[in-house]
Amino acid sequence: MDTLLESQVSKTHMLTLRLHVNALERHMEWWRKTLCCMVSQWGVALLLN
Repeated sequence: MDTLLESQVSKTHMLTLRLHVNALERHMEWWRKTLCCMVSQWGVALLLN
């Protein structure tokens, strides 16, 4: 009984961990896009000045 419960808990834990990792990756992707956009805008502004 204990082993079944443990495996269930560990499965749930892994699933939660995976969800957190996915969310973090999406967040990092968003940051990278935002930074690239900002940097390119700054570059254009510098070129125009």
